[in-house]
Amino acid sequence: MKPSQLIPPLAVRVIGGVRIGTELHELSVLEARSVGVEERTLRCGMKFLIDAHLPPSLRAVFQAVGHDAIHTLDLQDQNASRDSLLNEVSIAELRVLVTKDTDSYYSHLLHGRPWKLVIVRTGNLGLKATKLMFATHLPEIEMALQRCTLVELDRQKVSIVA
Repeated sequence: MKPSQLIPPLAVRVIGGVRIGTELHELSVLEARSVGVEERTLRCGMKFLIDAHLPPSLRAVFQAVGHDAIHTLDLQDQNASRDSLLNEVSIAELRVLVTKDTDSYYSHLLHGRPWKLVIVRTGNLGLKATKLMFATHLPEIEMALQRCTLVELDRQKVSIVA
């Protein structure tokens, strides 16, 4: 079996300096390294949906480490998308909803919708501070979402809620 067949089709392999997209479900760290998967890719592959309460440029923070991130502006109704649509997209595409909206928080606790949730509890922050906060805490968010479905982010820390 060729090394390329060992990697299930969303990780990133480097072959001759060219990055090739593939998937990473059952691949161990050692197996990944042996076939040229970049180490930082090993924590990647989550899908995120960023709500209208947060800046569209936040997508870049998630995408920089290999995540699939969309903003409500990417949806048909854009920032006018209803919570029910965000829940549908989250469940259908297994996307983590990232929002400041407390309605989503209660919906998740009471009904399990959206699929997974990062609730942002920071008040108003500038664009630069918001992006820095996410970039700083993203590894913790990723780890928390491996174990739970509801994560709370404030300026200093990531907390597991449910």
